[in-house]
Amino acid sequence: MLLCANHVTRQLILRPSYSGARAWVSRRRDVRRHYSESNGPNIAILGGGITGLSTAFYLREALPSSKITIYEGSDRVGGWIRSTAKGIGSGDVIFEHGPRTLRPTIGLLTPHLIEDLGLAQDVIATRRDAPASTNRYIYYPDHLVRMPMPQAGEGISQVWNEPLFEGIGSALTEWFVSTRPSNLQDESVASFISRRLDRRMADNMVSALLHGIYAGDVNQLSMKSIFPLLWYYEGRYGSLVGSIPSVWSNLRSGMMLGSAREYQSILDRQRKPLGSTLKEKLSRASVYTLKRGLTGLVSALRERLLSRGVTIHENTPISALSMDSATEKIEYQITSAGKSLPQADQVISTVFSRHLANICKDGSGTTLLPSFGETHAVSVMVVNLFFQESDLGMPEGFGYLIPQSIPIDQNPERALGVIFDSCATSGQDSVSGTKLTVILGGHWWDGWTEFPDEEEGVSMARAILSRHLGLNATPTATQATLQRECIPQYLVGHWSRMEKGHQELKQHFKGKLKVAGSSYTGVGVNDCIQSARNLVVDADELAWKDKTGLEEFTGDLRFAEVYFRTRGE
Repeated sequence: MLLCANHVTRQLILRPSYSGARAWVSRRRDVRRHYSESNGPNIAILGGGITGLSTAFYLREALPSSKITIYEGSDRVGGWIRSTAKGIGSGDVIFEHGPRTLRPTIGLLTPHLIEDLGLAQDVIATRRDAPASTNRYIYYPDHLVRMPMPQAGEGISQVWNEPLFEGIGSALTEWFVSTRPSNLQDESVASFISRRLDRRMADNMVSALLHGIYAGDVNQLSMKSIFPLLWYYEGRYGSLVGSIPSVWSNLRSGMMLGSAREYQSILDRQRKPLGSTLKEKLSRASVYTLKRGLTGLVSALRERLLSRGVTIHENTPISALSMDSATEKIEYQITSAGKSLPQADQVISTVFSRHLANICKDGSGTTLLPSFGETHAVSVMVVNLFFQESDLGMPEGFGYLIPQSIPIDQNPERALGVIFDSCATSGQDSVSGTKLTVILGGHWWDGWTEFPDEEEGVSMARAILSRHLGLNATPTATQATLQRECIPQYLVGHWSRMEKGHQELKQHFKGKLKVAGSSYTGVGVNDCIQSARNLVVDADELAWKDKTGLEEFTGDLRFAEVYFRTRGE
């Protein structure tokens, strides 16, 4: 990561690492405000998920006089984030039906948002030396394999003895592998790993990792978009091993490369250090959550926005967007009865990009944003189970992931992984017992038109636990939630599609329609909050009126050197 949670006494210096990066790291030059203090813009935000709520939060700070309205198509805000408290005896068990933990070293901005919302006391942190941090597993080929931790010497013998790690020795000869052709603009993660290392690594360890993040197919996901730094290293140094001397030298001098999308988070952190309460909790944490689940973050954001004059319309899906050529304002309609709404100076879409393409059409019914129409998303079923027994003979740890290479007879339910919630979010529930979550579907369900119902989902999850863990106890409480098209997939060519999408937004909406969220620059909660902040960071400047939110895709990958120098040096 660019900056660890406890690096709060250092000064940040940014320098472009190669031509083209300077525009991204230069700070504001035109500070002229294009909206007066008393005459703010009318801004509509499509989507009330974590990106939409965060966008409204940062916009209210940047443009206090603006009129901000959020339009959410469902009956609740929060998107995929949803927590349910299940009454068990005299206490409660928290079931998460979407994201459940956050990483403090990836989302540098999120802790500040949590602190601003008064939630620091609600944070539950999992220490880096806790079993949930040190014990992470992959199921291969018919048992759990603990992943080696970075401590010196730990798990070295395991690497050579477990079939899961076959092919890892290819790293010793990666230096001699030819660099990719100069005209190769992107390739799948599997193709890159197979070309530079070993196909078995792609099928086993890497596919499991991508199941845990994207619920996606290693053979289709974009290397350039998902692992941009590795893609960049090969292009610059000719190999991954060839980059090691430079990377090591940089680390010794206090410098690392970072992508453009992360700079604002670091700069914000330097300007406003965390308070002592949250700083102490996160300084030794690997992951963290909230006492009542991540819905607590959504609820706090909603309450804060309403208290500051932001309007939130639920059950209000937007069916059409167009720009009035005379006024250059955006016109939009509610799905029901085609009811027209007030025009907006700016519209920010945080909904799934393919949905945005479907509502932005010309008079003939052709989408104005065809690049967004090509985006694919997967559906998953989240199955929560609680057992009253505290000791079910399971290993301690965060959980395990299932690679694509597992034979179908070992995974007929098409599960992606299992989370040991009682260990991963220890201290969240007020009753003792064992809490687990099984994730089903993802890319395995591509092309499906019908999905398991709740009863079938619970039955499938129990079958997985029985086969993999020998767990046959009857759960006290269960819940299965189908999340349709919840995780956008950055398939090969994602970078170029987003660059075309940027041009389409400029051509047809002249910067009046902007985008942010999981369809573009990251699918995690931290990514979405960062996306919101990056979009509105210069909202009080003249150039913001022409921004689309996809500027980082214009051209090739951009990185900059991030230096940390202790004050007084």
